[in-house]
Amino acid sequence: MAHAVNESRPGSLESTEFGFTEDDEFVGPDVDTHNKRRTRRDTKWGTVLPGSSDRLHDNYVLHDVGGTRRRMPEGSATSEDDDLARMDVLTDDLLIGTLERRLSAGRIYTYIGDILIAVNPYTDLGLYSPSHSLLYTGVIDPSAMAPHIFAVADRCYSSLTRTGVSQICVISGESGSGKTESTKLFIRQVLDVAHVGVAGRSAAAAGELKEHASASSTGGSHPIEAKILKLNPILESFGNAMTVMNDNSSRFGKLVELVFNRGGSVVGAHLAHYLLEKARLVVQGPGESNFHVFQRFFVGGDPDMLERYQLHRDCRYRILPPESLASTGSIQDEWTEVVESLKVVGITDTQQEEIMAALASVLLLGDIECRPDADGDGSEIDTSGPAERASAVLAVRVDALIYSLTKTEMTTRGETIVKAKTAQQASATRDALLKAVYERLFTWIVRKLDRLLCPTDEDASGGTASKIGILDIFGF
Repeated sequence: MAHAVNESRPGSLESTEFGFTEDDEFVGPDVDTHNKRRTRRDTKWGTVLPGSSDRLHDNYVLHDVGGTRRRMPEGSATSEDDDLARMDVLTDDLLIGTLERRLSAGRIYTYIGDILIAVNPYTDLGLYSPSHSLLYTGVIDPSAMAPHIFAVADRCYSSLTRTGVSQICVISGESGSGKTESTKLFIRQVLDVAHVGVAGRSAAAAGELKEHASASSTGGSHPIEAKILKLNPILESFGNAMTVMNDNSSRFGKLVELVFNRGGSVVGAHLAHYLLEKARLVVQGPGESNFHVFQRFFVGGDPDMLERYQLHRDCRYRILPPESLASTGSIQDEWTEVVESLKVVGITDTQQEEIMAALASVLLLGDIECRPDADGDGSEIDTSGPAERASAVLAVRVDALIYSLTKTEMTTRGETIVKAKTAQQASATRDALLKAVYERLFTWIVRKLDRLLCPTDEDASGGTASKIGILDIFGF
């Protein structure tokens, strides 16, 4: 997984100095540490401890940084192979061997110049605590710190505040490599760094920084982060699916742009999507599923609600794999969470009904059977069954729906020519129609969510200076 940032030299927050005492008490500028058992000095990298003592807090170790012993979280020390761009020769075998060796040592991050490679350890290594967040805030010399996703986020924000130029981070990798989690961590760190950068200019705010960092680790401190968390159940339901590599794989590209005012504070965000994997709607590989929302809607929804949309629990639908129809309490809870999230983001009851009608129409359209007509040159569809139910849900006449699927019109010099489609062509038109319905539904939902994140007129009253974009490209 690669993270690319367009600025390679980080800036610094010159007015921000903070750290922890050995008792894990936070200290910042203008905080009296005279009565502390150890004196804090130059806390850009953590608390500087006298070299005569070896007493350490849990999960902290002493590292030599610039000849000074500093108390730092585990995993934050540097090593010779942190940046593979420094090697004289870099082959595929050397690259893979180095990554494997570093992974076995608990070092999942490695630089290649401005690119950060992250290897998913599939376990919690304790690398994202508030202490790590503060350690990678306002970094002056990145070469003195171990590679980390937080370092890239800090570099992005520092470059933005120093140059005033918008930044972009591209996160890519195969399915299951951890792109979505890296995106969340990157956004959280940018918000933390922005808060520290603004608060650090005020001595009175210094004492709040540790509390802020602890709160942000639970996702409850930043208003923008809290809004993004509200969006996750919706985006994951409508845009994620189970693959052979990942049970919750994003099947679309997501661009999140954090918007900053001229003072460096985050005032809002923008959300856009790219490359929705529409082919998954009609074809899924062995062991894979359609988008989560169909299973949650059909299995977790109330039977009476399904009947309102011409669906029946005892029926089987072509685009829903049989293995995804097992009813469990977790699926019902997930559907309830989706419905509640839709309410939270401001989608009305009427709009929710329209969303469910669109989902039902996709299921019903997928079951329409197109067969050759008596002549063999055209195609025909029964007016009853799936076509009738789909037209009822879509609020169109069944004959109009069948005509659009089985016939094509061409107008030349004012004359309209009607040509019959073969059964294969009609089936392709049916699949294109259900893909179009779902894509328009997904785009409409993303635009609604974008409005929730947009800066308010009050927030943007001082003008917006620049943005940090995070592009999360789905894997295969």
